[in-house]
Amino acid sequence: MLFLVCVKSDALTGQEMATIYSVFANTRYNPEKVFIIATQLDTLNRPQEHWKQQHDEWMKYLKGKGAYNNLELADKNLVPVSAYLYTLLKDYNNIVPDSDKYWDLDGIIRKFRVKDVNEKYKELLDFTNISKLKNKIKKEIVSNYKNILLQDVVGKYELCKDSIKETMEQIKKSQNEILIASQGGIDEIKRKQEEYSLKYQEAEKDKEDLENLLKTLKNATTKRADELEKAIKNLA
Repeated sequence: MLFLVCVKSDALTGQEMATIYSVFANTRYNPEKVFIIATQLDTLNRPQEHWKQQHDEWMKYLKGKGAYNNLELADKNLVPVSAYLYTLLKDYNNIVPDSDKYWDLDGIIRKFRVKDVNEKYKELLDFTNISKLKNKIKKEIVSNYKNILLQDVVGKYELCKDSIKETMEQIKKSQNEILIASQGGIDEIKRKQEEYSLKYQEAEKDKEDLENLLKTLKNATTKRADELEKAIKNLA
């Protein structure tokens, strides 16, 4: 399973960090599966300059043990984007003068000290980082989803195996207790047998439920990954 955490680029508050840390806590020590998407870059007063400042502030937290625990990985998986500016630029030739989109775009590009979109069109488009995000999703997520899925299934299997192992150890311990109880009366022996027989049945039921859950997880994840791959290809 992969995580795309979208947070407004200027909103690194305690609440946002709590959400981000909770996501890392659910990755089972695989922080490379988490991608932080810093959105709405165009809302910053001086997008290029102010994002550099925000980026450095984010790194202070994301490089720590509660997150990526690695500065290089944190920098690689933090992707700032401006989807609205990207949409306006891609639709630039169809924007009607004096329309809301026209003035929205005018207001945004003036933050870059640009008066004419045509002068800095490619530079502005590159700044949105949408193409970079699509390529990252395609190359690092979609193309690798089978390996990621396999890792998740193996991880779930290991959890299941550990649980079964613990249960069997408890059963073995119970059998030893039965042997000890055999020195007592027949009623005590029967009671112990019934008690641990019930525990064994519950363990078998838990094992079956876990195996069914793994199958369901694998099928659902494969389907979602295929849908995501198709969607990315359509975007391209």
